[in-house]
Amino acid sequence: MVRRHLSKRVIIVTILLALLAGSACSPAPRGRPTLTPSPIPTETPWPTQTPTPTPRPSSTPTLTPTFTPYASQQASATPTFTATAIPPYRAVLFPLVSSYKTVDWGYRLVTREERREDQSLREAAGMLSLRLLDRGIHRMTAKVMGKDLTLYYLRVSHAFDGQEVELKLILTGFFGKDVPLPQLPADGALYLSLHRSEKAALIDLPALYQTWTLPQARREPTFRSANLTDFELILANLPESVILLAGHPVAWSGDDLPKMQDNMRKFSAYAARFSPFFRMDSFGNLLGPSDLAAAWQAFFLQGLPIPLDMRDENLAFSADYLILVTP
Repeated sequence: MVRRHLSKRVIIVTILLALLAGSACSPAPRGRPTLTPSPIPTETPWPTQTPTPTPRPSSTPTLTPTFTPYASQQASATPTFTATAIPPYRAVLFPLVSSYKTVDWGYRLVTREERREDQSLREAAGMLSLRLLDRGIHRMTAKVMGKDLTLYYLRVSHAFDGQEVELKLILTGFFGKDVPLPQLPADGALYLSLHRSEKAALIDLPALYQTWTLPQARREPTFRSANLTDFELILANLPESVILLAGHPVAWSGDDLPKMQDNMRKFSAYAARFSPFFRMDSFGNLLGPSDLAAAWQAFFLQGLPIPLDMRDENLAFSADYLILVTP
């Protein structure tokens, strides 16, 4: 009995020793949590987002654009645009010849002269050289045929008997009071006819006028249509030396007056360019050529300078077409 019990004890001890030895040689387990507890992490609050509002355009736009400056800014109940003054930038003359004649600040050319059998004047047109006094388009409001008309013009000068006199070169117009250039719709009033000659010392101005008289499709590419916005950029990028020439009729047949009057009532560009050349009654009917038209006729056809009493802020010429020449 005693031996049997001893044998059992020996077997149990032997098994225990074997188990202890096996556990000491086996590698430590990986990827499992240890029995020693890890410190509990302290609770770190989530970062809170403070919303930064993104600026959005206001539903009511503020009027702070920089527009092309113009001559007159009249007070009105509607918002007005603040204009930035155009700095003076007088064009510099350079040597230019047309048909053996020097083109200077006093150059003029009769482009059309038609007379009746009794030698009375029927129609006439002329072209003259002009000196740019700055490089911007100006505007002013006039009353024409009972309507407000915004006139768009250039500040230029011409030499009469060697004396430079400032005048307005009217480009076009738009019905309405003091309409800024960027607000003009894309219609005929926005466009003008322009020819550019670059690196020129010689130019054939009579031939250019003959090209101008062709139907519009045949004028191109000698004369191209340019809207006022593009023309303003052209002006801003012209070199210091530049000669501007403009042509326009100065006398019309009396038979044309009814049609002219109808066109002036319908089309703002006609009203702007032709109104300085006509007298009108209180109903806007054309009565005949104005004193200014007679002065321009005498200037082109007889070589007489514009009278001194007309050399004021109302002195104007109009542009049926423009020619820009640069050296």
